[in-house]
Amino acid sequence: MTAQDYKITFPYNATTAPYSVVRPHKGNDRKMPVGVPIVINSVVVAYSGQTGSYNGVPNQPHLHTQAGTDQACQNTVDPTPYEFKPGTVVALRTTNENQWGKYITIKTLSGMYITYAHLSQINVTVGQVIGGDMHPTHQQVSDIWGEMDMGVLTPKQQEDYVGRPIQDLYRDIALFKRDRLREVAQVPSVTASDKQIDETINAGNFAAFGVKPEQIVYDTYRPLLRNNYVEGNLTMLAQFYADPNSLANKTSTVPDDQYVPVVTATQTMFIRKEK
Repeated sequence: MTAQDYKITFPYNATTAPYSVVRPHKGNDRKMPVGVPIVINSVVVAYSGQTGSYNGVPNQPHLHTQAGTDQACQNTVDPTPYEFKPGTVVALRTTNENQWGKYITIKTLSGMYITYAHLSQINVTVGQVIGGDMHPTHQQVSDIWGEMDMGVLTPKQQEDYVGRPIQDLYRDIALFKRDRLREVAQVPSVTASDKQIDETINAGNFAAFGVKPEQIVYDTYRPLLRNNYVEGNLTMLAQFYADPNSLANKTSTVPDDQYVPVVTATQTMFIRKEK
C-alpha cells in the first residue's frame, strides 16, 4: 500500500479537540505505520514517519498534508484536490527540529502548494520535477514564465512549450539565465543598484537550484555585494553561478575553504571567496 491508499482520518477544518471553531485543523491527517511510501506519478518521494501530534496525542505515526496559496502553506485551502499530484519540489527539511519534522513542499501545476509532513525519509531534492508527463497549458506556460522573471512572453514562445514536457520549459529558462549571467560576468565592475544585485542573485539561484532564493539569501548578500561591487564580487558571483560545476554539485556537508556558504531552510548556496 502507498500513502494514498490510506483514508483521511482527521480532516481539514476539523474542530474537535484539541482544535476549535476559531482554531480549526489546517490539513488532512492519515493514520498509517511508519515507512509507508508516498508515491506521486510512480515516484517514491518520501516515506511516512512519526513526529508531531495526531488528534492531540504526540509522536503518533501518521501523514499530514497541508495546502496553501503560499509556499509556507499558511494561507490554507483544503489539500484533498492537490494531494499526490505532480509538481515541482520547492522546499524541504531533512531534520525534525520544527512542528512538521521532516517535510517536502511541492508546487503543483495548478499553482497551489502542498506540504507532506512528519516524514521518516525524503527521496527528492529542491527543484526536482515530479511527474515526467506533465504538459503545461497556455496559461501555465505564461504563469511560469512570469514567475521566473523572464520578461515578455511572445505568442510563438508560448505555443512552443504548450503540450511539451514541463522539464523542457524549466531547462530552457535555466539555460537562458545562465547565458545572461555569463554576459554579466564580462561587464567591467560598476556601482550596482539593489535591483541589479537582486536580479543576479535571483537568476543565479534559479540557474543553480531551479528555484528562487529565499529572503535570507537576498538579506545576506545584498549589503556584501553592494559594498564590494567595485572589487568584482558581483561579477565573481555571476561567474560562479554561471558555472554549474562550481555550484550545483557542491554540498553543504563538505564545503572547502574556497567557498562561502549561505545556509537557508531548504538549501545551501556558495560563492567563491575573494583571493
